[in-house]
Amino acid sequence: MHNIYFDKLYSTEAGELDFIDDDILRSFVFQGSKNWDLYFSKKPNIEFFEIHSNVKLTAFNLNEENEFKKHLHKDIIDYSIEHVHEEGVNSYYILEENA
Repeated sequence: MHNIYFDKLYSTEAGELDFIDDDILRSFVFQGSKNWDLYFSKKPNIEFFEIHSNVKLTAFNLNEENEFKKHLHKDIIDYSIEHVHEEGVNSYYILEENA
């Protein structure tokens, strides 16, 4: 398990993907499993997005699935199981406020 900290992350719905320019796409961080939101480290060039300030993204390796499940709780911003079998990623993610 390891943490990545962000002063700001920007999220938008997956349906907005076609409207985001290539520079912003390169700042893609992860896609959430709660409602398929996309998270970027750069501000999107679209009208509708959310800002998440002072957040922590925790990555769990495949062999840490039980730890990942222990960290799931109602106060998290989002989580992802979508990247667990993605080649080169193989991680579960939890996004939450950095307390």
